[in-house]
Amino acid sequence: MFLVTREEIILKLVKNKRVLDLGNSWGDLKELIQKNCKEYKGLDIEGNTDFKQDLNVEFDLKEKFDVIIAGELIEHVENSKAFLENVKRHLVKGGVFFLSTPNATSFRFFFYALFGTEPEYKDHIKYFTKDSLNLILKNHFKVKKVSFCNLTTNIENKNSIWKFKFNVENFIGMIISRYSPNLYAICKNE
Repeated sequence: MFLVTREEIILKLVKNKRVLDLGNSWGDLKELIQKNCKEYKGLDIEGNTDFKQDLNVEFDLKEKFDVIIAGELIEHVENSKAFLENVKRHLVKGGVFFLSTPNATSFRFFFYALFGTEPEYKDHIKYFTKDSLNLILKNHFKVKKVSFCNLTTNIENKNSIWKFKFNVENFIGMIISRYSPNLYAICKNE
């Protein structure tokens, strides 16, 4: 079975578009998006970015974008409603919102629950299942798709245990998609 990667989806969405990348001061999406879009802007609470902004409060950048990307971000945001309203405010009519987040039904979560512990992500405030993500998004957007995905990431600098976990998790996700490490959603602003 073939499971799509987050990066493959993003490449198709940003081609020749005006893009706002949320949470862009860290992570591996920035360069990929910049190389493939027409115009790139980033927003984060800190770091080297075009806009510095807390995503938990209402704001207006006085700009609109064709595509807004939030890769592995919503699980860090305290106020999901304000976050999604901010995204909607900055999307052109017909614009696309893409987000990805850890999958609360993944093999990783199952494994940790089996041993009575929680995943190692101390800065994640909430987790989503496919249904709960769809539920929160449909109050703000026309949800086109919520599904499972794997991540491709640079694992060369990681230790062997991390690499092993990453590869096992992606492999299990390819066999049984609902156990894949991540979810993604594609929404439209109508």
